[in-house]
Amino acid sequence: MSVTDRIDDARILYANGHRNGSLLAVLIAVTATARKRFPPTTPSRTDPSKPMGDVEAFTTFLHEELGRMGVPVDAALSYRGRAITLGMLLYRFVRNELAPKPEQQIEVQFHPAAGDAVDIAMVDDQLTVSDNLLDRLGRTVTQAPENREAFTRPLAQPSGAFRVPGR
Repeated sequence: MSVTDRIDDARILYANGHRNGSLLAVLIAVTATARKRFPPTTPSRTDPSKPMGDVEAFTTFLHEELGRMGVPVDAALSYRGRAITLGMLLYRFVRNELAPKPEQQIEVQFHPAAGDAVDIAMVDDQLTVSDNLLDRLGRTVTQAPENREAFTRPLAQPSGAFRVPGR
């Protein structure tokens, strides 16, 4: 399935009240877009003698793109007693949902956004975020130069879906 299919799925899931499913679909699209930007042959930023792995590609992409949108990507979150970044936490969410490991479940709770800022908090194993994070994640994909051709056609938006900017 294509990146546009994943974004379409995310929009439909969101419109039907399935925020966690929408998040998962968007994060799959983010993962694919990150690999377009940083293919497996890209040197690692931490050790240029090695190729950039999936985790580094995903977190680097999100850091670059969400940072531009004012999302607090560097805010320290606490997960299982350790500090973790939002990008790494989202990567673990994708991995744990795709290959469930009951001892590492992350629960995600959404609440309405109060203004334009994205609110993020981690309490125990529960990530609480404002629902506009889904919009920001969607925009990292739809506005990425790597996906320009895929998102140039007008897309119909289901009622209540997070917007695809410019569509």
